[in-house]
Amino acid sequence: MLQQNTLVRVLSQALSGGVDTAIDSWSTLRDELTHGPSEESINDLVFILESGRVMVATAGVGYIALVASSETPLGNVRIKLKSLQAHLQEPLSANISTNQYF
Repeated sequence: MLQQNTLVRVLSQALSGGVDTAIDSWSTLRDELTHGPSEESINDLVFILESGRVMVATAGVGYIALVASSETPLGNVRIKLKSLQAHLQEPLSANISTNQYF
């Protein structure tokens, strides 16, 4: 089982090179996605805002997100997000029955 402090350490590793925030938001979206992400769901989203960029991807039963400054190249954010997604896919799938993170 993935422990909360381990998840925090893994997400913290993405905080460099213009990435300011890393979020595991599966519990926030759980009600909307009662059965978890399906094969037909969107794999990732990119929001380009005046003050920064937000990239969201599926991981396990929910989503993870990175928030970066507007100067950060999208490719760098995507590489970090895909790395986190691959690393957290299985552990976050195993924690579907608990709401222990956020």
